[in-house]
Amino acid sequence: STRNMSANLDATATWVPFAWLNTKTTVGTQYVNFNNYTNSAGGSILPPGAQNAGQATTPNVSQGTTMANTLGLFAEEAISLYDRLWLTAGVRTDQNSAFGRNFQRVYYPKASASWMMSDEEWFPKNIPLLNTLRLRTAYGFAGQQPGPNDALRTFSTTATSIGGTDLSGLLSSALGNSEIRPERTREFEGGFEAKLWDSRVNFDFTYYNKLNSDQLFNLPLAGSAGTAASSILMNLGATQNTGVEFLVNAQILDSRNFGWDLTVSASKNANKIVTLGKKPNGDTIPTIGVNTTVQQRSGLPIYSYWSRPFSYTDPNNDGMLVSTDVVVDTTWRPKGYSQPRDEISITNGFELFGRRLRITALADFKSGSSLFNNEEGFLCQQAVSCPYISSLKPSLANQARALAYRDQGLLNTAWGFMETLQFWRLRELSAVYNLPDRIARTLFFASAANVNVAVRNIKVWTAYTGVDPEANYGQGDTQQTLLTAGPPRYVTLRVNLRY
Repeated sequence: STRNMSANLDATATWVPFAWLNTKTTVGTQYVNFNNYTNSAGGSILPPGAQNAGQATTPNVSQGTTMANTLGLFAEEAISLYDRLWLTAGVRTDQNSAFGRNFQRVYYPKASASWMMSDEEWFPKNIPLLNTLRLRTAYGFAGQQPGPNDALRTFSTTATSIGGTDLSGLLSSALGNSEIRPERTREFEGGFEAKLWDSRVNFDFTYYNKLNSDQLFNLPLAGSAGTAASSILMNLGATQNTGVEFLVNAQILDSRNFGWDLTVSASKNANKIVTLGKKPNGDTIPTIGVNTTVQQRSGLPIYSYWSRPFSYTDPNNDGMLVSTDVVVDTTWRPKGYSQPRDEISITNGFELFGRRLRITALADFKSGSSLFNNEEGFLCQQAVSCPYISSLKPSLANQARALAYRDQGLLNTAWGFMETLQFWRLRELSAVYNLPDRIARTLFFASAANVNVAVRNIKVWTAYTGVDPEANYGQGDTQQTLLTAGPPRYVTLRVNLRY
């Protein structure tokens, strides 16, 4: 049984004290109530003639309750000056049932400004091709509440024996946390928008700096802590994301029978772990996941790749390596980002035959990270299945990375299979033809009709040696390429009719 109820109440007042000044004040409240109740009963090992779960030798009964309540209040003030400078400030405060009992309320302030600089009287009017220029900036806070039951201490049952008598006992399933509070995000954003060449070219540029603090992590507990729980959920970490985003849209050609428009968007991101927090005794947590291929370390990228570098030589110059020709470093070192940092998307649109036919081509580019080619690494754990051992004349680099991953004992390393990720992909090619109204009425008895043909995931250009640089079977924070097919190619045909 699931119930989700929300209620919103707000009021807005506007005031125009002068011709050049407009103000708008908004206040309101929001209430959200979510309840979920689950009961299940089952049984196994049924005796002869059994017809219901209660007759089973081993019954299984479970019950779950999830409740979440949020009460928010907000206020916002928006001011317009001379219809070219807009200022906004506001704050929201939330109470949530998921907060620990020692934490009651969180505040999320915000402020933004937008200035149409090109409308000012002093702004030069003779700048060639520049039509409008707008500057904007914003600063504010947001949050992510904990899970509905994260602050609660819960128990699970277990069978025990005292004096030879079987009894039912309790174990700590989760310790709970009376200090738990929401994850908090602070972000600054600034940029500009410009229109050029009689508004045929539009530019949009944005810089952002985002800090996520009080992030929730499961802090491992020592076995000597005296609890069956292996960890406790705490507000520990902080991460930072900074980057730029750029968008240009241009109408290159525009005539009665032909049109050509181009859209290019690009972004570059840098992220790092500011801190992983402190333990209850005050000691700083330096790392999570020591000597694993994916680690979290303060001052380094989120979910960064780690492994041991290696070197190799071919002393007899025969083009074939053996295990003794490969030397693996004893120290784990960072390989870098596990998610692309640089992305570019290019869309070309062409309109032909009196603008009835539109052809669109979309290509995108990704780079700036590494990708663990786990599929070929997995195959190379056995010589018979490794393409660089069983194939004819493999390169020395491929032989070396296979030997380093398989034949180095405790010093085996996946370093060579953490490849540089960089690729272009022709993502989509589509064509839309708008049928003449006479044909739409005759063939389909419709007022309008068009035919859409599209092909997606057409071609990829990359030096990555795996199946596909976007092959992924998981939904986690790092890509999983093991024995996974690449994105499938889709061909679609659609007819749209309007009556």
